[in-house]
Amino acid sequence: MPRIPSRPPLDLSGKWAVVELPSMMDDYLELTPDPHVLITHTEFETFSATFQFGAQEGVIDGRVDEVWTHAAALFFTFVGTDEGDDVCGAAADVSYNAADDTITGTMRYHEGDDLPFVWRRVPSPSVAKPKRKRGLSGR
Repeated sequence: MPRIPSRPPLDLSGKWAVVELPSMMDDYLELTPDPHVLITHTEFETFSATFQFGAQEGVIDGRVDEVWTHAAALFFTFVGTDEGDDVCGAAADVSYNAADDTITGTMRYHEGDDLPFVWRRVPSPSVAKPKRKRGLSGR
């Protein structure tokens, strides 16, 4: 049986700031105090997320299609609300760039517009390691 090469590890878990929506008005992101996507990535090939930006919020169900050393091809479907009204949602073509830790793509709304986006990972706060105490015997 042929050996299948392993793929590089990938963990998209964490908070991603929505930093650009090029097709929207400049002040659209200001409708939300903290425009973001929260990704939970516990299985290599699938991930889930919640999102909130502008007047939209909802959920994402995604998959990892391909992984390379410095990039990955992703796909997701989404559903949510826009100003409290139901949005049918649809699908998105997405790519991850490890060099600048961004996810870019286009959310394609069912019977609606396409929305290009750029998300940037928010660095998680580092936790200081406790200092080791020296025992009396170390004199």
